[in-house]
Amino acid sequence: MSITHIEITKLLELSKLQMKDEEIVKLEKEISDIEKFLEVLKEFNMEETKHFTSIKSFESLREDKALRNLEAEAIALAPEGDNDFVEVPGILKTQEKNHEHI
Repeated sequence: MSITHIEITKLLELSKLQMKDEEIVKLEKEISDIEKFLEVLKEFNMEETKHFTSIKSFESLREDKALRNLEAEAIALAPEGDNDFVEVPGILKTQEKNHEHI
């Protein structure tokens, strides 16, 4: 099952992305090539490699937890700000008369 031009266009629309027609055609070909490659992979016996993808192999990893609250430390070190925010210098210059960005 190959993805169609219309399906790609719909996905782009839903993602609020834009592509030129020639880019969509190129993407269709790339996705088609990936699908063909996956079909080739299905031909291989992967039973002997299941232990490489088992979730159990991750059980020995340490628990993922924050050791320090770096956000609070950073806010405390900031010269200006309050409990949740840090005031930083502006990066856009404005004209005094009508406040237009330069």
